[in-house]
This record gives sequence, C-alpha cells and structure tokens, in this order.
Amino acid sequence: MLDTQVFGKIAGINAGKYAKRAKKSKKLNLKHVENYINELKKAKIKEERRAPLLLPDYREKNVLSRAIDIL
Repeated sequence: MLDTQVFGKIAGINAGKYAKRAKKSKKLNLKHVENYINELKKAKIKEERRAPLLLPDYREKNVLSRAIDIL
C-alpha cells in the first residue's frame, strides 16, 4: 500500500505482482532483528531509534505551530 501512496499506481501494481510471486518462508521469525541488535551491541552503538525513518518531515515551522498534539 505504501508503494501506491508514495510512488504511484504503477509502482503499487508492480509491488503487488512481486509480492504474489515472491518466495515465502515456511517459518516466520524475528531472528534478523536479534542479529541487528547484536551487531549494534558489538559496535557499541546505542539503540536510540525505534524504527527507520521512511519519509523525512518536510513541514515548516508555521505548519507545526498549528498542529494538535493528540498523543
């Protein structure tokens, strides 16, 4: 869905086709996350960010000043 919203209809259609023919893993796990965290610890990098930044914040100060804090 993100492909459609960010990159357009054609990208979304192609992403859907790719997802249908992609090889599916028999067993789902989060081992890649554990490996990533271990690599951070080995490199002595602090775990500060919780998720990757997908899109930077392009809003200007005047727009942010009108924002409603709902959380």
